[in-house]
Amino acid sequence: MKAEPSRVKFTPPRIQAFVCPPGKMQVFLWDTEVRGLGLRVTKNGAKAYVVERKIGRETMRMTIGRSDDWPLESIREGAGPAQSIRQIGARAEARRLLSMIDTGKDPRQEKKKRIATDLADRNSAKAERLRNDLTGLQAWEAYRSARASRWGDLGRHDHETIVQAGGAPRLRSKAKLTQPGPLRKLLARPLVTVDATTVGAWLQGEADRRPAVAGKSFRMLRAFINWCAEHDDYKSVVQRDCCASKKTRALLPKPKAKQDALEREQLGPWFAEVRKIANPVIAAYLQVLLLTGARREEILGLQWDDVDFNWNRMTIKDKVEGRRDIPLTPYVASLLAGLPRLKKNPWVFSSPAAKSGRLQEPRLNHNKALQAAGLPHITLHGLRRSFGSLAEWLEAPVGIVAQIQGHKPSALVEKHYRVRPMDLLRLWHRKLEEWVLREAEIEFQATPAFRHDLRLVGAAA
Repeated sequence: MKAEPSRVKFTPPRIQAFVCPPGKMQVFLWDTEVRGLGLRVTKNGAKAYVVERKIGRETMRMTIGRSDDWPLESIREGAGPAQSIRQIGARAEARRLLSMIDTGKDPRQEKKKRIATDLADRNSAKAERLRNDLTGLQAWEAYRSARASRWGDLGRHDHETIVQAGGAPRLRSKAKLTQPGPLRKLLARPLVTVDATTVGAWLQGEADRRPAVAGKSFRMLRAFINWCAEHDDYKSVVQRDCCASKKTRALLPKPKAKQDALEREQLGPWFAEVRKIANPVIAAYLQVLLLTGARREEILGLQWDDVDFNWNRMTIKDKVEGRRDIPLTPYVASLLAGLPRLKKNPWVFSSPAAKSGRLQEPRLNHNKALQAAGLPHITLHGLRRSFGSLAEWLEAPVGIVAQIQGHKPSALVEKHYRVRPMDLLRLWHRKLEEWVLREAEIEFQATPAFRHDLRLVGAAA
């Protein structure tokens, strides 16, 4: 069989008829019209145009593309001056590549740059689409997932309800529906559009309707924006100064220091009505809250493993230090000892009806007790404020009161040079409890039962 010549003038029939001989992996056919343009055919029948030229001492071969995809000659459309190339042909592309080589350029590097540029353009377009499509609510969910472990139960609840859709039946009044969260409408839009003007308009509307909620919502929004500004996925989308303008901050309601607290002469009626509450768990909780000066969630989150009746102390989950130990005073110990212990329920202030198994909302009963006692409105946090205020009557050391309440040390000496033992805390804590009970005209005698018959080693049985 006569061998086919390796150089011919390419025509579509010759390209179609060229095949790889048996026993060979691939074979080349070269064009005589454009020297350096070739056709490579593999044993599997795949055909592709290539260019080959020497660069220095190196022979460079580069693939143009499959012959099925590239016409031999450029396809033109139109006529006269309006004529244009609809698809470039293999010969024209080969001339362009060979011309680059002849001028000292490597078309392979040019191809890599073109591919990189195309990839960058696609990524940029994709990022732009994501930038325009990403809503504030989507970023908020990522923010919640990343930060939830740093928040307490109340913090996680607040970050959930502040963007809730609303429209669900209320837990305590099925006939009424929940309202959308304060940040819901603002963050439902694309995050990139949340700018200073948008935030200002939102804050103005919220501040007019519910100023306290607006201030809290704005602080949560600002923390969210700051987190986005430092996150790789959102820093190119978020407008980090949207909460920073003076004009926006000027719309914030001025914070007012709360003054709600029980006064000395109000202790009697307060205790009288609180002790009448039918639910003993709520009655005990409110009294413990006042007599420990702890935060509401710190006491709600108390478990039986946290209470040590033998050594008269309690371990509280502190939002500042993580955990802190405080004295278990006699009256508080008697309240806790009288509470029911439910099977497989670790909570001290338990509630069989609650999904969590613990007391959820004692405010309603407290408000009714205040009303029955003829006292002004006092929040649960106001009971914590009362503890510190009432301690002034005994001239209790400020540092001891702060340590029991879990306040962060406010001075260098207090932070680094004061280590108070539990006995010293207990001394002043018991004095305060006895004084409060005396002012409330509550007769209570601490008995050895609450010390669980502790005695010195070696003492007579």
